[in-house]
Amino acid sequence: MNVKAIGAFFIILIILVGFFFYEKYYNSSGTQPIVITTHNQTTNHTTNSTKPPPPTNTIKTNSTTNSTKLGSCVQNVPIANGNFSTGTYSGWNVTNFGFGSTPLNITYANSNSKNCYYGSPWSNYSGIFFATSYECGLERSVGNLTSKTFTATEPYINFRIVSPASSLLYVQLLHNGKPFVTVHYDTLNASGGTNPESNFEKASIPLVSLICQNVSVRVVSGVVGTISTENQFIAAGDFQLSNKSIQTPGIVVNTTYS
Repeated sequence: MNVKAIGAFFIILIILVGFFFYEKYYNSSGTQPIVITTHNQTTNHTTNSTKPPPPTNTIKTNSTTNSTKLGSCVQNVPIANGNFSTGTYSGWNVTNFGFGSTPLNITYANSNSKNCYYGSPWSNYSGIFFATSYECGLERSVGNLTSKTFTATEPYINFRIVSPASSLLYVQLLHNGKPFVTVHYDTLNASGGTNPESNFEKASIPLVSLICQNVSVRVVSGVVGTISTENQFIAAGDFQLSNKSIQTPGIVVNTTYS
């Protein structure tokens, strides 16, 4: 074999050896890791997208529960016949005869008979009808009015009231049918007018501790009308839920929580 043949042989051998190592190390190391990496990334992505971490489920459940509770509470349904606009005590439970058979029409009372108000015409009232134990000369007796149950969707219940200081005249907030808070008022000394017995004052009772719970309001008159107690009556109306207090300062005598 001559030198040229030997040189050619070694050149071919070197080429074959190089090709062998290229196939074994370069291609395999260049493709196999890519496959492995892709497999890992795919697996991780799939795992992350399908695996529901327990904390996420817990948050979702709590959020749904709170949202449902809040959603049912913020449906602000007005107090049934809270301003007695029907001209009747519909939506209220009437006990005894202290408040008559129907609310008093302020327009009629002020226009037709002095027996329907004490001293001067009724004033500072935003509605047409209100409940009162002063009923156009009728003999007053004890009694109370209790509203239909409603949900406390706002932090206050606001209303208008006329009441002298008396342990027998008051407004209650009921929870589960039982007195939760009892408020006695004296609007006669708070009014700057000459005839405070017929001037309504603004009142508010907080509902914050009862938010989203069912409550009702009760107006109580425990006074029987006589000559000595002729100005011992209570008048109230325009009951409505509100996000703020409107109460006239100084009209509350005492507040008792049961």
